[in-house]
Amino acid sequence: MKFNYTATDKDGKAILPAAAVHDLGSWQIPTVDDESTIKIELGKSALPGNDVAFIQEVVGQLAAKGLKTSSVVLPRAAEALDVRIEGQPYFIKFSLQTDAKVAVGSFLAVKQKLDNEHIVPGQYIDVRVEGKAYYK
Repeated sequence: MKFNYTATDKDGKAILPAAAVHDLGSWQIPTVDDESTIKIELGKSALPGNDVAFIQEVVGQLAAKGLKTSSVVLPRAAEALDVRIEGQPYFIKFSLQTDAKVAVGSFLAVKQKLDNEHIVPGQYIDVRVEGKAYYK
């Protein structure tokens, strides 16, 4: 993962500047844009391991359904994750405090319903509250 141009390991520890890696995109790992106020230092924790696992699960579950993520963002909002799907005008709002599989399942159910009704949200689909989903 990449946070503020720093590559991290699976536990969220900053291991090297992303600029030091030739062709980071070929690593086939999620790239996370960090808009939060986390201060990153090499060798220190950049993100809790649970958050890293959540991000990997979300990206993996979406990929398993044929949906490629175009961006993954840690917004300024606490415990939040915004994911954009290639070819869609909206992003998905996730909470890092929920179960990733449940949240992705909620998104997929809402997406299927909206697709069946030929509705395309212009801004977002919000699945941060377990058992509920909102779109705008």
